[in-house]
Amino acid sequence: MKNVTVIGHAYIDQVLPRDTVLSTGNEKNVIEGYETTFGGNAITAGFCAAKFAEELSQPARSGTERMQVVMSAGYGRDDMGHAFDAMANRYHIALSQREVKKTAWSLVRPNGTNRAIDRFRDTTYLNDPVPLDFSNTKILHLDGHQMDAALQAAEKCRKQGILTSLDGGTKRKGIEELLEHIDVAVVSELLCEQMELFPLEMVDFLAKKGVKIAGVTMGEKGMIWRDEGGKVHTQPTLPISPEKIVDTNGAGDIFHGAYVFSYAAWPEKSWTEHFEFARAASTHSIQFLGNENSLPSLKDIENIKATYGG
Repeated sequence: MKNVTVIGHAYIDQVLPRDTVLSTGNEKNVIEGYETTFGGNAITAGFCAAKFAEELSQPARSGTERMQVVMSAGYGRDDMGHAFDAMANRYHIALSQREVKKTAWSLVRPNGTNRAIDRFRDTTYLNDPVPLDFSNTKILHLDGHQMDAALQAAEKCRKQGILTSLDGGTKRKGIEELLEHIDVAVVSELLCEQMELFPLEMVDFLAKKGVKIAGVTMGEKGMIWRDEGGKVHTQPTLPISPEKIVDTNGAGDIFHGAYVFSYAAWPEKSWTEHFEFARAASTHSIQFLGNENSLPSLKDIENIKATYGG
């Protein structure tokens, strides 16, 4: 078995249709067409990998080695927490809970290539990091939530020769220490701004930290990344028309989940191929409302590549 292990903080996302106008003052308003789904950076990546893993494990593909997603998530023992349990169960995720009093949730309002998000989050953990078994893990994916658990896991996996991956979406306390145990780091332009580095400077900074595959995602401008040999690559976005873009929230998380899956499933492929697979996944995802609706299948990846190339 070749597992994908993820550590993060769970959200329940309430996603509103584009151009929704919320009530103000003494008003009432009925909104239809909304979506309720899982959220969280590494969590959404884990669900993405889990959907691919289920498809790869179907009887028609019986020659492939079975893969499972193992997930440590922070969430509460409340109604939203029970909903998250049910969501993870649908995807056959091996779930461990890091308990908080209240499960986090987000109000997401897509607007073209942008989105407004209000997060309601409790990260006061009521128990120590959940012990995880990495004996069958092919790759560990983190986002900096549960930083104590992330540091322990990354250090342990690095020593065991298990690839470690980081979604560096924002600057969190401890992230520079965490980077010392990371093999693959794909970070955002926001992190570059917070650390006062240009994207190319960030790629160099990550390499100096010991990161083997270092990248920066730049939204509509695509991604730049540096490979193991020090060569810098550019990856443009695929030419999808603006009118097809429904919801960009979660596209980056799905990008991470797709390359994590691709590495676990096909480690013999190059990182150019893993990132092309991930680009197709995120291109598919932005055409649908809510993270769950946005998760691609292997057939969706084929269709995106056939339609847009790459």
